[in-house]
Amino acid sequence: MNINELAKDIHMNAVAHGFWEEEPDEGTQYALIHSEWSEALQEARAGRPLVYRMCTDCKLGPCGVEPKSIKRCRYSDEGRKPEGTAVELIDGVLRILDWFAHDGVRIQVNTGTDRTEEFESIADRGAETGLWIPPDAPTMITCLHSLTSTAWQEDDRFALVNAARMALNWIRMQGVDPLEVLLAKHEYNKTREYRHGKRF
Repeated sequence: MNINELAKDIHMNAVAHGFWEEEPDEGTQYALIHSEWSEALQEARAGRPLVYRMCTDCKLGPCGVEPKSIKRCRYSDEGRKPEGTAVELIDGVLRILDWFAHDGVRIQVNTGTDRTEEFESIADRGAETGLWIPPDAPTMITCLHSLTSTAWQEDDRFALVNAARMALNWIRMQGVDPLEVLLAKHEYNKTREYRHGKRF
């Protein structure tokens, strides 16, 4: 899947939901990315699955056991919000892709192949791309905050690409398909209310 085409679709959905009616300043954009990394940490601290949908039918909280991918609730998960550490990390990636598409920034990551614009080119395992991936969630999230702050302080958009790569690689190394999670959350976002019920 072409990452830049996907970014355009994500941005179109954000526009349709009112996120770009008033141009947010860069500080707000960076703060919103930071907020997603912090939400991922809270999911990890709570010991919840990497990916789950809250079950409102059986009242047991997250459905089932730790999934290797997004699985269906034995009752029904249709329309339920994807949750979990991996999903919050994906939310950070979605914000980065949305912002890049808005500004017309094309993502190109040199991986030594002809796939520089494919999703897999930024979601390959860290060992294959030369990007170190911390083994535990708290250290990885600290690195994401650091990369995001570097992007802000040094006006270096490539640091955001590396943050996205790190998040996607870490998800994959946990045995979860990051593209599947991203597409599931993107589809859910299409059903949400104006600005997801938030001020910005």
